[in-house]
Amino acid sequence: MESKKKLKPSQPAKAKMLSVFPVPFILAFVFDCIYGFFYYRCFKATSFYDTTSYLTAASNLEKGKLDLLRTPVYPLLLRTLEHINKKQATTICVAIQIVVFYISIFFFFKLLEMFTSNRVMQAAGTVIYGCMSSVITYNFYVLTESFAISGTVFFCYLIVRYVRKDKPLCLAGCIVLTLFLAMLRPSMVFLYVVVAVAVVPLIVRMFRKKRFGLNLVPIFALILCIAALIGYMMKNKKDNNYFGLSYVSDMNRFYDVVQADIWRDNSNVLIVSDLYTRIEEENTAPLGAAIAAEEANRDLLNDPMRIADFNKEAISKHKTEYLQFLLKKTIRMGAFRTEYNLTHDSYYFKDEDSKKYVWFGDIFDFNVNFSYLVLLITWVAAITVLIQKKKLMAGEFLISLVIAGQIAINILSGPAEFHRLNVICYPLTVLLTFACVGLALDSAGNTISRQTREVRFRGQKKRLS
Repeated sequence: MESKKKLKPSQPAKAKMLSVFPVPFILAFVFDCIYGFFYYRCFKATSFYDTTSYLTAASNLEKGKLDLLRTPVYPLLLRTLEHINKKQATTICVAIQIVVFYISIFFFFKLLEMFTSNRVMQAAGTVIYGCMSSVITYNFYVLTESFAISGTVFFCYLIVRYVRKDKPLCLAGCIVLTLFLAMLRPSMVFLYVVVAVAVVPLIVRMFRKKRFGLNLVPIFALILCIAALIGYMMKNKKDNNYFGLSYVSDMNRFYDVVQADIWRDNSNVLIVSDLYTRIEEENTAPLGAAIAAEEANRDLLNDPMRIADFNKEAISKHKTEYLQFLLKKTIRMGAFRTEYNLTHDSYYFKDEDSKKYVWFGDIFDFNVNFSYLVLLITWVAAITVLIQKKKLMAGEFLISLVIAGQIAINILSGPAEFHRLNVICYPLTVLLTFACVGLALDSAGNTISRQTREVRFRGQKKRLS
């Protein structure tokens, strides 16, 4: 009897645990871990050409000066790890990235749970997220992309949880996380637009119902975070005579200006002459010439706005040509496969036998064309549901805004490395795909159940009559 009594309390605990970690998640997570074990053992921790610039930024930060190229989160992490173990700093960094990524798998599953009750879709989506080569390959690079991928999943979880559960503290956490991501990777600042889309209805509802309390927390968080961003830019102006988060966006836009061929009549004759020599006389490709000319003509110490001013003049003189170039760039992005995939370059393999372990993740690689398609389907579905059922697919819409925002940032100020910048879009594209399919299956299942109940009811009514 005593042993039976002791077993009873464990039943609710087991049920509670399974509600947090359901069987489909456990199966998917175990599969991702097993695949990850074989995948990660194939490669070595990889410093990329940008890695050095993060270490340079860390040196500047230690002197109390902001770096013009890199925002502080990643440089400070690398420098901290160097103080702990200089020889193994990159390996430790990669290990942290992998751990954070596997934590994000849980939140990815929870996101799918909020969109669909179909367990097959939940498990399948989670398996693909944890195995996509074009995503998990960044866990091995000493770059910001890995944390950006995981952080975006956390961001989406918090904002969708706020929308579905009406939890203002989730929105406040989302706003603080956005500041962290912007300080990790300046292009992520666009997430404040997504946050604003969520905050505005909160403010309207708060004043209409006169319910303040916790609803004020996200508003104060947004004000403080925007003030922090402005403060950072003011400090950058003081330290580097540059009002902005990072000079990198101007550098990338310069590449576009050169490739759009709108530089020839610019008033900065030194840069024009340099570009002319490289492109016309040395027959260097426009992108290669742009990279070399930017490095040769930048003056970060005395005139950091030189390249920005060059861009501004070129675009103002050739608005139509520049817009045409951006349109071509939008289409051209879809012609590229995902880049920086370690499985495409044998240099990164530890040995030749490693190749047999990584083919599975390559199956799920896709480029931005699929993201375009999923965005279109999501927006058509959202408009249809809004018109027919007067219901807003808020969660799906906000996630689609994150995808669209990142692609827009890439188009407006991204270099040739399209998929390195677009990489945060791919997990969210998978999420929306399985969410929409799961939602359709849920709807079909509900329709079949309703029809079955109606048939049974009519049969019972006949028997009674």
